[in-house]
Amino acid sequence: MEAAEGTALAKVTSLLEERAYDQLGAAMDEAELEEPTALSSEQWPHALHLLAHIYAGRQEDARFLYKRTPDAAKAASPELQAAFALLQRLWCKDYQHVWAALQFGWSEQVQPLAAALGERLRGRMLDLVSRAYSNISPAKLGALLGCSAEEAAAAAAARGWAAADGLIELVSTASKAMLQAARALRLCGRPLGLSPVPRWLGSNPVAAKIKGEEMLGEPLDVDKAFPQEEHKKVEEPVTVNLEAEHDRVEDPEVPMLSSMFDKHAAPGEPMSKEEADAEVERCAVPAVVRCAAL
Repeated sequence: MEAAEGTALAKVTSLLEERAYDQLGAAMDEAELEEPTALSSEQWPHALHLLAHIYAGRQEDARFLYKRTPDAAKAASPELQAAFALLQRLWCKDYQHVWAALQFGWSEQVQPLAAALGERLRGRMLDLVSRAYSNISPAKLGALLGCSAEEAAAAAAARGWAAADGLIELVSTASKAMLQAARALRLCGRPLGLSPVPRWLGSNPVAAKIKGEEMLGEPLDVDKAFPQEEHKKVEEPVTVNLEAEHDRVEDPEVPMLSSMFDKHAAPGEPMSKEEADAEVERCAVPAVVRCAAL
């Protein structure tokens, strides 16, 4: 690839020299945008472009790259077909056949990236195995890693996994020693150095204090944990002026009987018959008003 200085293609060349494969796929995408006919050219490193996306864990980008590559370029590049076969195995999680796809005779330009990709895939596979298995045979681990049983045992030993009774225990020696010590302390009834206030209690000081005392085995002082607030005494009584709060609005057409109660509110002053008849007659509702109300 001939690249002018300062272009995206020059950046691709620089990343290849530095073996900075994590950034290679994005840089090649930029170079593709600068030259729209790049994918149609047989000089374009199609397999390198595809493997760079796989190395960075961007399988979706690799898939769409292959889709937009012209059919003529696909047919003219067996190396691109091999890279796409590797992508298919990874997409389907067919890990045992990934290594066969990696054994393709890559070109001198692509070989360093393919080797680095194999090492990264083995590391990811070891992480998956450690989460899925408690122990595994060297032969099965070798099949998953695409290597011999001896090489798989060496890779397990590099991670601190010990072999016992023909199986590889997927717990490091240091971790196993810590688990045995913790189990022994539990049997002795001694605390394991845990914080008296667990993190999950959050920022609630009362709950943290209660839980801390319960874990430490100390008696809980309820009065101290839940202090009671003293109620303040009301020094002056509160008075409410009901007449000011609720002003009475009288309808002149419908007079109320309040005047008779106001006039004769004092005890010992009964109304005469004439006064009562006059008050009732004055407060009578006219028929017109009653019909309007209906």
